[in-house]
Amino acid sequence: MKKLKLLIMFCVLFSLTSADIAQAYWLWTPGTKKFVNPKYAVKDSPKEQYDWAMSFYDAKDYQRATAEFEKLTKNYEYSEYAAKSQYYAGLCYENMGKFYIAFQNYQKTIDNFPHIDNMDEIIAREFNIANIYAVKESPKVLGVDIMTSMERAIEIYKKVVDNSPYGKLADEAQFKLGTALKKIERYDEAILAFQKIVDDYSSSKFVEEA
Repeated sequence: MKKLKLLIMFCVLFSLTSADIAQAYWLWTPGTKKFVNPKYAVKDSPKEQYDWAMSFYDAKDYQRATAEFEKLTKNYEYSEYAAKSQYYAGLCYENMGKFYIAFQNYQKTIDNFPHIDNMDEIIAREFNIANIYAVKESPKVLGVDIMTSMERAIEIYKKVVDNSPYGKLADEAQFKLGTALKKIERYDEAILAFQKIVDDYSSSKFVEEA
């Protein structure tokens, strides 16, 4: 009876160890010329990786989709799918309500791929995120503000203007920048922001109020 118990215990331990080994195995991939764990592997072509990532995006599994899009931008950074993947990573974060990280990904798209076709849409998304932060309660850790939402709004409004100084949203972003600075009593900066509207956007509907 004792021997039987020992045998059963040995079989259980062997099966668990075998499972761990099976999960930890690594394979050589000619495409990347590296040993990779299949769980973390990238597909053999940027098109395959993009389609794989999009399958999760379409299924609204934004967390997994983000991971797959980021694999593409890391492993195929010079492919035609890299810009789209960077943009979709931003979309995933936005859909998950992680607005500041979404902005960072959108800005990375603009910085790294300045000729992307949907530039106006990306800037508009940044502008909308700034609007969210302009009215959002500041995040706190242990009761202390870590970075006020208004400061994030200011950062993003500035980027919207910098990204496209004479774009459709530039004058409004500049005006909202001034308004945000005024709200947190950075009056000298607010005056400069409002003056910029008068100087650079003389035909804007915001000139009189500025």
